[in-house]
Amino acid sequence: MTLMRLSGIPRFLFCIVLGITLASTAAAVEPEPAQDFAIHLSPPLAAGQRYLASGTLQLDQEITPEQGPGTGEKHFLAHFEIAVRANEVTPRGNLRQAVLTIRKLEQQSGGSTIVLLPPGDEVTARRVGGKLVFEKSGHDLGEELSTVFHLVTEGRRDEKPTDDQAFGTQARRRVGESWPVNAAAVADLLSEAFVIDPKDVVGTTTLTGQGQMQGKPSVELRTQVEIRKGSRVAGLPTGGDLELVLTDTRVLPEDASFFAHREDASIDMSLHLSSKNEAGAPREIRLHLLLNSHCELSPLP
Repeated sequence: MTLMRLSGIPRFLFCIVLGITLASTAAAVEPEPAQDFAIHLSPPLAAGQRYLASGTLQLDQEITPEQGPGTGEKHFLAHFEIAVRANEVTPRGNLRQAVLTIRKLEQQSGGSTIVLLPPGDEVTARRVGGKLVFEKSGHDLGEELSTVFHLVTEGRRDEKPTDDQAFGTQARRRVGESWPVNAAAVADLLSEAFVIDPKDVVGTTTLTGQGQMQGKPSVELRTQVEIRKGSRVAGLPTGGDLELVLTDTRVLPEDASFFAHREDASIDMSLHLSSKNEAGAPREIRLHLLLNSHCELSPLP
């Protein structure tokens, strides 16, 4: 999703000194200008580049009324560690073809651990039309595993807005500064999955602090985006009524040439569908989906 992702990182606390009085002279000294930062949320990849992605993905889904066996509630919790090699990239540095080597991919269920794919297995990511598909030995790997793999790869089309355009980080920003997201760019980024009017998108990004990540000076940003009731899922009847809240916290190196980041994201989505059953009687279906993810990227030689 490449857009989207989870919450819960403590925010750094900062003290801004507005003036200093020198006891010896009693003269006021003007404060130094606050430092601003050039932020790059999604640096372009290069062909041959390798990185390690590790983290967790949790999905909780509820559909009412049940539409068949096993459709009422669904829970999925995966832990992953995956080495990614970008074999081919687009002119704007998005993935065109990559190999994902599994180091760990496990599901936690009922107190037990299930190995989803064993260490050493390789998954191929390749662009088909406007999206990445993930295959092992030529076979599709299903929705849940594909969700994990989308979390660790960047598969947007070149003509789509970047995260920097959507979240307003193209301008230099200072710690504590907040600004609105670009509603039109957010709606465009999500247009393959949802039909959204930009007027129904509201959100804010804040540069919350500085710190260290993998031994490098870093900055932290927090974005919250709300898609108001009235949007719908692409391909579904107009009766589909969607509400979505995304909370995204990212920690990024100040030096954009160092490829790394840490991201925590949460997506809370509710969908209301009005349709008719086989007998022509009206029926109402409600879906609630909660996605929480944590993902860290670090460079590999």
